Amino acid sequence: MKRIHCSDLSIKLDKQQLDRLIKGVLSLNYSIFWGFDSGKMILNIYSALGNHTLTMMKHKTFLEIIEVDIKTEKMLQTIDQFVPISLEINRKKQEERTKKEEDIYRRIDKYLLELSDFLKSGDEKTAEQIKLKLAHLNRELLKLKQDSS
Repeated sequence: MKRIHCSDLSIKLDKQQLDRLIKGVLSLNYSIFWGFDSGKMILNIYSALGNHTLTMMKHKTFLEIIEVDIKTEKMLQTIDQFVPISLEINRKKQEERTKKEEDIYRRIDKYLLELSDFLKSGDEKTAEQIKLKLAHLNRELLKLKQDSS
């Protein structure tokens, strides 16, 4: 498995969830160390395969996981038992893909309007340049769709 590093998350943890996470991880004989950096709390979970980190912001009544760096599938599955990290990461990735697709479609629409104008005015050279841009955008869109399946 490749490393999972995801920032810009927002996973809320109440005290009971955090307690279950810590007790669950410790019961599986992993080591835990808390650290603090620039107002952020960092939970380090040590395994034989590496140091896994969950970076959190402290709020008045809860903690918020804002970044994860997990080195193995096994650790991800372990943490998922207590906190739905995989669901949030997948939701975030889908959201990013959707935004990229929407941007590509907007650019395609813009170029199609320009292409129509240049074809009407007889500017074949510019029309051909726009057709190349449209072909490139089409390839980007196809690649994005392939990567999501």
